[in-house]
Amino acid sequence: MTLIEEWQALWPPLRLFITAGSSWLFFFLGSLLVDKASFCKCPAKGQEWIWKNRWISWLHAVIISVFTIYCLVICADGFIEDQMAMLTYQSHLMHFTLSFSVGYFIHDFVDNLVYTFNGSLEGIAVLAHHVVAIVMFSVFTWLDSYCCYVMLAIATEINSVFLHVRKLLQLSGFEITDRVYIVNNIINVVTFIVFRVGGQLYMKYLIVWATGYAPAILWVFGLLAMTSLQVVNMALANSLFVSDVKRWRKLQHLRRLSRSGSPESDTPIDSQGVDGPDIASSPGVNGVQHTACLDNDNQQTELKKDV
Repeated sequence: MTLIEEWQALWPPLRLFITAGSSWLFFFLGSLLVDKASFCKCPAKGQEWIWKNRWISWLHAVIISVFTIYCLVICADGFIEDQMAMLTYQSHLMHFTLSFSVGYFIHDFVDNLVYTFNGSLEGIAVLAHHVVAIVMFSVFTWLDSYCCYVMLAIATEINSVFLHVRKLLQLSGFEITDRVYIVNNIINVVTFIVFRVGGQLYMKYLIVWATGYAPAILWVFGLLAMTSLQVVNMALANSLFVSDVKRWRKLQHLRRLSRSGSPESDTPIDSQGVDGPDIASSPGVNGVQHTACLDNDNQQTELKKDV
């Protein structure tokens, strides 16, 4: 028996424990690297935690996006023609992907609790989102069932890749009119519509379509996932469409003042002042990710979460 076969033969809860624990250690060490390494220093003073947190969230989003695309496009060959496969299809890679995300969400839950939680509604929302993700992923990997359906939720991490890049660009001093920022925002909006809005609608459709033979546990966690996704998506919509409009208007205002010679035109555009923290997730149960945050002018608590 090969090493892979021995791993696949392990009791699913034991595989969950080993994978999630290894994942937590991986992101913990990565967090230390970003915090200590000179080449990863935050370019924005006072934003060191956000910088570190977003790099780790981006790393998780990239890894999970690769696994998710492989699972849903290659491993689940033919599930588009057979909707039941979206509920019943299983693979060891799906089990690993969900278990790996459990470790990340545990790490990010503790990170947010220790560094940013202040009892606010936003802070409670992000921690609740992480709890839903941890419990949902753990239950289905523990039972080793319906992992394909849950993969639809974590597919939101594909959007989280560009969401985290957006915040890192802001912290690095890029303006909303810079080409790299514009290109990333276009991809961000497209993936938001496809994987967050479209993915959520398809999950709702499957739940309704499976009425009558879907187990109660799938209904319970499916509804929790839908609720969590709706909260995340609304806050992300504010981040993507409202805050950037505010930043654009402020930039145009400063340019008009500059042409008129007003001293106010020397005021720089604060990457955090207009565009506060995003929801990151996760996976949008993601991947919130990135983790979830609300954009505002008052520097509210950083929220995470890409499913």
